Amino acid sequence: MAAALKNLPVLAKGWAAPRWATLVKYGRIELMPPSPAEIPVALGQLAKLAQSGMTMKWAQTPVKEATVNTLVAMEVLCWFFIGECIGKGSLVGYQV
Repeated sequence: MAAALKNLPVLAKGWAAPRWATLVKYGRIELMPPSPAEIPVALGQLAKLAQSGMTMKWAQTPVKEATVNTLVAMEVLCWFFIGECIGKGSLVGYQV
């Protein structure tokens, strides 16, 4: 029993090191702000989205894709409300 507890930090390091490397790898890619070259691409996508909204093309979306889009929008909305609660320091009302 004592030998197993003695080796615990070594086992934890062996378990955590690959996971930490994966976190850092994806963190550098996913959390990086857009580069100047990516901004025109994003504006083109935004214009395409606005055009599809005006032509009612969004009504042709398959149910599976619409469900995924709805869940993503709900997640963004929930994170917004969580950020609001953290920012104001309470669940109800602002501290004045």
